[in-house]
Amino acid sequence: MTAKEKKDKIVNAVREAFDEYREAHKDSDMIKTTSELVEIAKAKGIAPKDFQPSDYCYNRLNGGMDFTDKDDLLIQTRLFEYLERGKYQILGMNYPYTGDVWHKPKGGKEEKVGEWKDGKYKKL
Repeated sequence: MTAKEKKDKIVNAVREAFDEYREAHKDSDMIKTTSELVEIAKAKGIAPKDFQPSDYCYNRLNGGMDFTDKDDLLIQTRLFEYLERGKYQILGMNYPYTGDVWHKPKGGKEEKVGEWKDGKYKKL
C-alpha cells in the first residue's frame, strides 16, 4: 500500500466515524474536546497518531495545506469547527459553513488565509 493509499484509507475511516457519530447522536451536544474526538476515532480503529482534529477543521489551516487542492482527500474532508484550544464542534462533511480561515505558523502570529461563505471556500 502506498503512503497516499494509507492516508486516504485513514481519512475515509475518519469520515465514516464522524458521519456515524453525528447520525447516532443527532440531538446531542456536538461540542467536544480533543480527547473526546480522539476517543470517537479510536472506537472505529483509528490510531491516535493518525488523527489530528485540526487537520479536519473548516476554520483552521495547518501548514502546507491548501483547501483548493481537489486531489487531496484529507484537504477535501472538513468535519469540525475549531472553537478554542482543545475544543471543537462537529459539523460534518459538506456543511454550509460561513466564517474565516486562520493559520498560525509555529512560533508565528495567527493570520487570516481564507474564508467560507455558505460552504464555498475562497482563498485570500
